[in-house]
Amino acid sequence: MAAPNVRTPTDTPGPDPGLTARCPGTPALMAALVSYSTDPATASQDSTARRRSAIDSCGDAAECDTATPALRRYNTDLKDFSDLMAGYRPPHEQIRALLDFACRSLEAEGAALGEIADASYRVLTSFGAAGTGSGPVLAPGVVLALGAAELAAIHDLEQTETAPPGAPTRPCALPPHTAFTAATLLRWTDAEGLAHLGALSFAPGPGGDATTTEKRQIIALVGQGIASSLRERAVLDGLLAARQREIIGHLASGVAHDFNNLLGVIDINLDYLTDLLGARTLPPEVGEVLEETRLAARHAQMVTAGLLSLSRGRRLATGPTPVSNVVERFTRTLARILPAQILVKTQVAPGLVALADEALLQTALLNLCINARDAMGGRGTLGITVARITRTSALSLTLGRLDPGDYVEIAVSDTGVGMSGEVLGHIFEPLFSTKSSGRGTGLGLFMVREFADRCGGAVGVETRPGRGSRFAVYLPVATLPPPEAARVAPCVPLPSLSARVLLVDDDPGIRAVLRRTLEAHGLRVDQAVNGAEALAWLEGGAPCDLVLSDIVMPQMDGIELHRRLSHAIPGLPVLLMTADEHQSVQAAGLPVDTVILFKPLVTEILLSRIQERLQRRG
Repeated sequence: MAAPNVRTPTDTPGPDPGLTARCPGTPALMAALVSYSTDPATASQDSTARRRSAIDSCGDAAECDTATPALRRYNTDLKDFSDLMAGYRPPHEQIRALLDFACRSLEAEGAALGEIADASYRVLTSFGAAGTGSGPVLAPGVVLALGAAELAAIHDLEQTETAPPGAPTRPCALPPHTAFTAATLLRWTDAEGLAHLGALSFAPGPGGDATTTEKRQIIALVGQGIASSLRERAVLDGLLAARQREIIGHLASGVAHDFNNLLGVIDINLDYLTDLLGARTLPPEVGEVLEETRLAARHAQMVTAGLLSLSRGRRLATGPTPVSNVVERFTRTLARILPAQILVKTQVAPGLVALADEALLQTALLNLCINARDAMGGRGTLGITVARITRTSALSLTLGRLDPGDYVEIAVSDTGVGMSGEVLGHIFEPLFSTKSSGRGTGLGLFMVREFADRCGGAVGVETRPGRGSRFAVYLPVATLPPPEAARVAPCVPLPSLSARVLLVDDDPGIRAVLRRTLEAHGLRVDQAVNGAEALAWLEGGAPCDLVLSDIVMPQMDGIELHRRLSHAIPGLPVLLMTADEHQSVQAAGLPVDTVILFKPLVTEILLSRIQERLQRRG
């Protein structure tokens, strides 16, 4: 990806339409200087020529030497600004250097840079003027609500951007507090082309005056430079985030595949034990142990589904999901996850449906509850609410954007330690964790972010140190389709005669538990470790009534085995298994009647599908 705003020496310089900064009532003077000074390529080509251009704008050198002190100071500021823009610094360092320069030029006691979104102001940086010893006014990442007066003032500031030169302006007070006066609005685009609006504010010092034409031009130059740096930072952050997603996705996919195989062994063995012990009179504790083990396996499946989601594209195949029902089922299992000292309070509006993925919704809920548990140190109150809300400008979002409309809000709150604005700015980054070594992976909230993003939703966070936190996930409202009649008939004992299954899987544990289960229901089972071995076995004339094959295997995968068998032995039923629940027949290029079973396998579904295929072959 090319660096932002880079031009070749033969290009005619001009203002970048994606980067704008204008002071109220300020004419578009020094346009060439603005363009050159914010261009990383041309900025280093000829700083001397640009300085002379700046001098020529107010007359020749001799005239400037005899000009008023204010004009000489203005000329010095232009030279300093040109020198500042000539070299390269990382975007965050460049922004700080530009703000320090602006404070010196305007004789300001402090500077603040923030992003405006709807009715909120998010602090990007704020500090006292260099040399005053002042620290940050507010930590980066702090989100402040804008009142009606501040929103009206911002609107006026937008209107005066196109005002004629010399038009009077009205001060516009913005956060971090009323001592800061908005000097200019900034506009830039991020790596995905989304437009952002920001405000550059200063705290005037004694005797400082930022209303003169010269000072407003300095502010315009600084604003243009900052907008350029913000866009560059957004592009670099986007590239880094994409690389992080790719690395984590590859890692998560491999871990989740192996983990799903282990869960498959646990799940099928639990079904086997349940059937084996079902006809016996046993102490009730045995049934409780089996149920608790099964529940733990279900929670592990949630985590696995979340890991698998990290290895997929930016969008999921979402569908109408009964959020209220999912959350109610989930909350009934929380008592087995949370310490007894945590009180769980729920308020779930009935019948709410949203566009989402059910498995990943449960994963997001699990991660949010674990995060709340850790924030409270194992003692406190955890709240879960589900409600339907209408998007308004007053709704503050930390991640994502929502169009006007109705959404389902799923919120998890706690009475824990809360977070500072600086921590809040990093919590959704992959591998970021405030927990001690060995306690946190740094993936929990990252998975929540990915879930919301890929479902077309958003996340809002409210938190204060010592006052707890509230995480709200917003998902688009949907409507459930009419219920369908049950398509899976109750499983009856499978016939043992002429029913021979070839089981193909590279995991010996999976082969062992599936063989035991299938043989317990009357089937004879042969085994192969990959598609190539299975194909050789069948082409050699071995008897077989049905093939049950994993998809991901070395040498030859299940999809290729299915294709080969459809030509070599037409009519032989083949069932495929995979841990990727978003694997589709269409994506694999297989016939539409191909059956794909998802791991961990459910014994009843496995047996019913085998029976259906055997009966169809007849």
